[in-house]
Amino acid sequence: VEEWKTEGEDERLTRETIFSYMNGAGEVYLAYDFEQLFVREYGHPSGPSIVAEVHQMGSSEDAYGIFSHDTEGEDVDVGTDGIYAQGLLMFWKGETFVRILAERETPEAKAAVMHIARHAAGAVRQSGNKPLLVTCVPLDGLRPKEVRYFHTPLLLGIHYYLADANLLNLSPHTDVVLARYDREQQKPRLLLVAYPSADEAQQAFGQFVRGYLRENVS
Repeated sequence: VEEWKTEGEDERLTRETIFSYMNGAGEVYLAYDFEQLFVREYGHPSGPSIVAEVHQMGSSEDAYGIFSHDTEGEDVDVGTDGIYAQGLLMFWKGETFVRILAERETPEAKAAVMHIARHAAGAVRQSGNKPLLVTCVPLDGLRPKEVRYFHTPLLLGIHYYLADANLLNLSPHTDVVLARYDREQQKPRLLLVAYPSADEAQQAFGQFVRGYLRENVS
């Protein structure tokens, strides 16, 4: 890419080896049905290095989910929902989440990052869909870049502290959307949880009311 050339050997990380690359952040990816990660590094004679990461997830919903974990940045026309901020470009497409980072932002490095991103996006054939639960979120007053999709209490605790206990019985089998709004002077949050069955939803509701609202329910 221009004067950037690949350096060293490409890396392939799996669920078993991801922590050797990410340390503590690996738990976040595993919570989104992570399958494997390919990493390639590009070097430049006098410019910053660039690292390209291609994450293969178990579904397009989880590819969107790991993307939604952090969506700060300006919109760019790359992949699906591409965003760019200070040398970091991210997008999702199909079952793939792509993250490309320049060690230091320069105009040339930004152009190279965009070039790599467009090449990666073009190589992913399927487009994928956002999770169905995300389409249930009201749009009035919504902060579009503050819609998070996840499954487990680990991710809820990162985005919003509710309690030490898992009051909502979240698990890899639940779908969760947390959205932030601007409405007049308030900035409310909306939490939607889809359970595998109505009985599990009712059980979680009762547990939440008793444990969080301190009320008795039948």
